[in-house]
Amino acid sequence: DSLISMGADVFSNGIIDLINDQSEYIDGGKYVDGWLVKYVSTDSDIKSIEIADGTVGIADGAFTLAPYIHEITFADSVKYIGAYVTQGVHELKKVKWSNNLISIGDRAFEGCSYLGDTLTLPDSLQTIGEKAFKGGYVLADSTKKTPDVILIATGSEVSLAVNAKAKLAEQGVDAR
Repeated sequence: DSLISMGADVFSNGIIDLINDQSEYIDGGKYVDGWLVKYVSTDSDIKSIEIADGTVGIADGAFTLAPYIHEITFADSVKYIGAYVTQGVHELKKVKWSNNLISIGDRAFEGCSYLGDTLTLPDSLQTIGEKAFKGGYVLADSTKKTPDVILIATGSEVSLAVNAKAKLAEQGVDAR
């Protein structure tokens, strides 16, 4: 429980082989001390993955070797999502967030322009890294052809805008 972050390629260049006796390989993912350090899938038929219960965090760049993922479900045990976790995963369309998520790293979901309404982030979230959702897309569209208001956000303001849209909807204001 003391480890709160793992950098990109922390186990690159064969070092992961040195710790095989301390790690688990579960459903496509390499786990070390409760952290998913790498998920590997070049099979274009595998579109959806579920992060194993008991996983505390997702290391930087964990999904870079799984370009065909369309959906990720994070177990409620996941508290930390590192930087650049979906680099090269441009078809991601849906994320089911952990209800205990505390932190999302820099550029974690950069370029995932199809996420749309799945960016309703959990209340537990305390930190969103720089450019975590960079990509210039509509996160939550309006229900009308012309919305009452358009909310624009960048970087750390994204979760505020998404939550503001929900609050405005409760008051009858249609927002995009």
